[in-house]
Amino acid sequence: MNRNFLYIIFALLIICTDTGAQTVRSKTYLDASTLAYRSDKINYFQYLTFEETFLWRRRYNREGLEKDSYFFHSVYTQDSAVGAKLIGFEFNFLHERFDKNRWNHFRDWNKIRMGMALSFEYIPFEPLLPVEDIYQYVNANIYLKFLHICQSCRGDKTTKFRRMSWGFLINVEYFGRVHAELSIKPLKYVWITGRFRKTLHDRYYGLFFELELNHHGYDVSRLESTKDIYNGVTVFAGVDYNETRSFFAFNLGLKMDFRNH
Repeated sequence: MNRNFLYIIFALLIICTDTGAQTVRSKTYLDASTLAYRSDKINYFQYLTFEETFLWRRRYNREGLEKDSYFFHSVYTQDSAVGAKLIGFEFNFLHERFDKNRWNHFRDWNKIRMGMALSFEYIPFEPLLPVEDIYQYVNANIYLKFLHICQSCRGDKTTKFRRMSWGFLINVEYFGRVHAELSIKPLKYVWITGRFRKTLHDRYYGLFFELELNHHGYDVSRLESTKDIYNGVTVFAGVDYNETRSFFAFNLGLKMDFRNH
């Protein structure tokens, strides 16, 4: 059983690397609870979440049409566990044009992306499971991202004219984690995000302010797949409330998204 499982993993990796894809994007996510307050007690660096992702895409499909999908891999740490997403796939849900003009208009100013990944996760310093139970380390997730791009930014690639855009994200894992966000951009370079997280043991509610440092973060958008993707560094800060353990935490974080298209 364990041998067949390894064969499946190797086959997936071969399929991904044999698509003729090129490295085109890298994403970095870092979120640290720098200060936590509970019952007159202060703790520092209560938790840390980190993920480094590399994404590949083919420029065109067999019919010569531009593709809007990515294969990706990543390494991460969360909930005291370390893991690797062995293979993932993300695609634009509205890539193909609809027959009705009304839906074509919706497609131009609303972006829906869906993705999924298969990962291998382990908590360090815990006893290793027997080889025949290695499948218990296998995790999987599926996510949906929606973004409404406001009319004021039509034909403009600078960051400031994306004001009043809004969107949401929901990510669900097989292990039971849930991550959901609702974001709006009321100022030129600032996003306000409400966040809900369910980890392996706790539930969090948070409010965060994100600042885009690249004032021309959409200049590099030569392809359909990058018209809704910010290119550059974003820093964020906010407050998380741990409902399970009843304490507040001040969080600092960093996002970096770079690409060559």
